[in-house]
Amino acid sequence: MVQVQPADLMKAYSAMGGLQNPVKAVGSVFGFSGAEVDAGVPTWAWVVVGIGVGIYLGKTASQKGIL
Repeated sequence: MVQVQPADLMKAYSAMGGLQNPVKAVGSVFGFSGAEVDAGVPTWAWVVVGIGVGIYLGKTASQKGIL
């Protein structure tokens, strides 16, 4: 069994550069490089996220009988 302490998480966060630039550290968790994080999120990605959220909300609303 592996036990993770808060100090272990802080070490990993610091090693990823989270103390210097938290946005890049979070981006690296999701597989983005520093240059990709600096460039920002492209428009097509926001469109895909919006479509996904719309589908999810539509399905949830139809199952509850709202639609």
